[in-house]
Amino acid sequence: MRRLCCVLALCALVLTGCQLAQGEGNGDWLIGFYVSLEPIGEDGERIQGVIAPNEDGLDQVSFPGVEGYPLYYRPIPVEDRGFNWSTSLENDYIASGIVMKDIAVSQEGTVYVNAAGGGYTLYPNPVYVTETGEIYVVAQEGPSGRMDEPGTVLTCSQEDTVTYRLDGKTKGETVSVTCHMESVAPVETVVILQMDAENRMLDRLEVRPGDPLEPWTGHQETAYLLMETHPAEGYGAVQRETLTKEDPILIPRYLEDGRVLYDDLEIIW
Repeated sequence: MRRLCCVLALCALVLTGCQLAQGEGNGDWLIGFYVSLEPIGEDGERIQGVIAPNEDGLDQVSFPGVEGYPLYYRPIPVEDRGFNWSTSLENDYIASGIVMKDIAVSQEGTVYVNAAGGGYTLYPNPVYVTETGEIYVVAQEGPSGRMDEPGTVLTCSQEDTVTYRLDGKTKGETVSVTCHMESVAPVETVVILQMDAENRMLDRLEVRPGDPLEPWTGHQETAYLLMETHPAEGYGAVQRETLTKEDPILIPRYLEDGRVLYDDLEIIW
C-alpha cells in the first residue's frame, strides 16, 4: 500500500492535494525524496542511481540527467543483508549502524530555498533502495507553487508498506517519510551580541552570509546572547532573538542552485 499527500501553505492560506505514486515491487524500501526544480521524467519513470567515489573517497549516489536537492538516507550495504545509513545532506556523513531488521521506519527533513532566487516550482520525487543496495528515484508530478514569498512551505509525506524475506520469514514494515520545503527571506547580515547579567554589551560580532566562520571567543561574564538578523531590503524588519550560551547560532549560506544551508557558529567559552 502506498500513500502520498502534499500540502502547500503560505501564511494563513492552505492548498491541499493528494496524488498516488506509481507502485514499486515488494522488497524496495522508500528512503526519502529527491527534490527537483523541474520534472525529471515522465510520471512514474524510474531512474537508476550511479554510485561512485567522491573527492573524499566516499561512495556517492547520483542520478544521470537529474538535478535537485537530495533529502534521504542512503544505505551502505554491510554483511547479513543489513545497511549502515548516512545522510545525503552536503558535508554530512553520519553512519548510524541501523540494519534492515531494525530499520528506522520514519524520516523527516527540510529543504530551505532562497526567496530571492526566483519563482521555484519544486517536485519531491520518492527515492527507493532495493534489497541488494541499488538506489533509484521515481519521477513524480509534484505540486506546483511559487517559492519566492518568504514563509511559503511545501510539505510532502509518503507512506509505504513493504514485505520482504528475512531469516526465512516473511516480514512487513510500514515506512513513512516527510519532506518540508520552505522559502526563507535573504539575509544581509547577522549581528550577535554577548550580554552580561546587567544587560551590558561585552562583545559584538557581525557576519555576512558566505563569510568564513571562525570560532568566536566567549566572555565568562556572558549571561545571554542577542542575535539580530537583518534581511535584505524589501524583506521585512530586523528579527531579534534572545539565546542562551548553549543555543546554536545558525548563519545562512546560499548555494547557486537556490538552496540555503545553515552553518553553526562556534563560540569557545
